[in-house]
Amino acid sequence: MHEVVADVATDAVYRAPVWISISATAVGAIEGSLMALDEPDADLVGMAVLAACLGFGGGIVRDILCGSLPPAALRDPAYLVTVILCAGGVWLAHHWIRRLGTVLYALDALVLGLFGVVGAQQALLVGLPTVSAVLLGAIVSVSGGILADILSQRRPAILQAGPPYATASLVGVVWYVLAVRELGVDANVAAAVAVALVLALRIVADRLGVTTPRADLIEGTHFRRLRSAVSDRVAIRRHRDQASGDTPDGGPVAPDRGGPDRAGDDPSAGPSER
Repeated sequence: MHEVVADVATDAVYRAPVWISISATAVGAIEGSLMALDEPDADLVGMAVLAACLGFGGGIVRDILCGSLPPAALRDPAYLVTVILCAGGVWLAHHWIRRLGTVLYALDALVLGLFGVVGAQQALLVGLPTVSAVLLGAIVSVSGGILADILSQRRPAILQAGPPYATASLVGVVWYVLAVRELGVDANVAAAVAVALVLALRIVADRLGVTTPRADLIEGTHFRRLRSAVSDRVAIRRHRDQASGDTPDGGPVAPDRGGPDRAGDDPSAGPSER
């Protein structure tokens, strides 16, 4: 009896509100539909596929990693209906939506924040450790975008330098997990703050031109100087060896005793010709 009560209490604390899951699906579907419109030869089926990838692709990855099968997106028709309605709305009003400018950029930040919360709350619900909950939330937040990029033959944004992407999501997920599990903050409040935090980080980074460091940053500074110093030492050592009459391996240099190819000698000449 006590175990049942404890499970109910845990479910009430960690389960994210329905509005978060539906909002994440809707915003992701809108972004996926707009991504399809950027493709010159995309059709309505392609738009629906990308809308589904960003709409509930992250949720499916979350359920698979948590062992919650079949995934919620396949058990509850509300997710599929949301994707269809959002994709249809974008198809009908995409000319007006594109005029929103900065709002379109904010959609990506909302997707990161919402799906990060959705992934983290499921991890907390199944009792994963804090570090694992943060990791799962970060994976879920970017997995839908990775699937859409692969299908569109684009290099995923998480694999290249640019405005903070997974980093911003990670900050929001860390806040949500610590706030709900360690600080006892209400799930609704923690989720709203996490999404707002991710959105603010993305917008501020874009305005200030902040980008993630390139992987060859160290290679281009410290390691390059180190290789140059080593090359200089080798060149100095070689010069000293040559000046002292030693070979680079420390052995003596064989004296030039002259051979048949010495100036004035002809190997084919006989005794009378020398």
